[in-house]
Amino acid sequence: MRVGVRSYAPLLVGLMLIAATAYCSVRKTHPIELTIDSGSIRGEYLTIGANDFAVFKGIPYAAPPVGSLRFQMPELPAKWRGVMNATQYSAMCAQKPRTRETDPAHLYRVHVSEDCLYLNVFAPPQFTNDTYPVIVWIHGGGFQSGSSSDYPQEAILNNFVSRKVIFVSLNYRLGPLGFISTGDGVIPGNNGLWDQILALKWVKTNAHVFGGDPENISLMGHGSGAACASLLALSPRAEGLFQRIVLMSGTALSPGTVRDTAINATWALDRKLHCRSFNSSELLECFRKQLKDEILDVARTQYDDYEEFVPIVDGIGGVLTESPEMLASYRRKIPLMVGTTRDESTLRIVIMNEKNVNMSALTAEVAEAMAENLTAAFSGFVNHRLITEGCKHQYIWTKIDPAVDSSILYNSILNMYSHFWFDAPASRLATYYAK
Repeated sequence: MRVGVRSYAPLLVGLMLIAATAYCSVRKTHPIELTIDSGSIRGEYLTIGANDFAVFKGIPYAAPPVGSLRFQMPELPAKWRGVMNATQYSAMCAQKPRTRETDPAHLYRVHVSEDCLYLNVFAPPQFTNDTYPVIVWIHGGGFQSGSSSDYPQEAILNNFVSRKVIFVSLNYRLGPLGFISTGDGVIPGNNGLWDQILALKWVKTNAHVFGGDPENISLMGHGSGAACASLLALSPRAEGLFQRIVLMSGTALSPGTVRDTAINATWALDRKLHCRSFNSSELLECFRKQLKDEILDVARTQYDDYEEFVPIVDGIGGVLTESPEMLASYRRKIPLMVGTTRDESTLRIVIMNEKNVNMSALTAEVAEAMAENLTAAFSGFVNHRLITEGCKHQYIWTKIDPAVDSSILYNSILNMYSHFWFDAPASRLATYYAK
């Protein structure tokens, strides 16, 4: 078992993926057709520089989760006749509109739909009988936002496919549309994770069509996408669907990644939508009548310290039979690469500035309130107050000497968030895997 935990170096190719990619002109393109288990698809054959690529976008791996499938586990798509066009990205899964406050870096597109369970395949040309390793990428976004098209096609082709690696990216349901739960058989929950499992089954079934090795699949993600990969590695429901995981800035043990239940949040949403349901079946019936924008509008504001609609422990028969900490202590392990960067929480600090938290003139009082919110994940622990007070002592009280530059407190708060959300969970998970 090889385990790597290093600051700055979660994965070299992953860093190249998110780095700016040099401009390369496409010399030629022409259609390319393949037949997968659901039917025939038409993608694009690209020549960029000296390299050739086969690109297929917007391939359905599940039936549209609308109508009677809304808020339900995903089902296989219907087979089709003829040739399906696979040259355009699908819409992002339903999520709150991007604003300057929630997306200061302007990373995301605006076209969203509930009909979103599609994936994309970027592959080397099939001129040989070689079988290529496969990377399946799960996007981040705190389980509330993001899409399979977050990263530039040129970066994927130049940094992965040109190195003879097939790259698959996928959408999955987000926020309340992906993670509400009534805690019973009506809406068991974790539909977003079930989406990912079905996508992985699709990859295992169809990898050979693109020249991929179905027994050489790496599951990779960033942020909440890394948390998803980590969770699926601990789930008996995903066993055998991939052989290793690569976690960039997120794990199953990160605070706020998993809740014990979403029942209270789901029934609170029922009240906000004025459904006034008496049981789970009535709640589901009412929710299905609501427009996606109505549901998203009344759900809690994005980028609170801890989101309400995230993966849950759904018990026997579910994705997560026990807490991630418990599963990590005894589940069979697969090879793991995990890492963080130095200033993990910089974007969140930027968002806080957008919410009128003046980080450049941070006071001890505001910093203490931030520590209270941050340690809320441990509110159920007997020693919760000790954790909170220890956090304040380590990152605030020892940094507020008037003789010291005010930037010291800012940097300490940045470290507090980074250590709490990313560094410590990554180290703890690696320790479990190393045993």
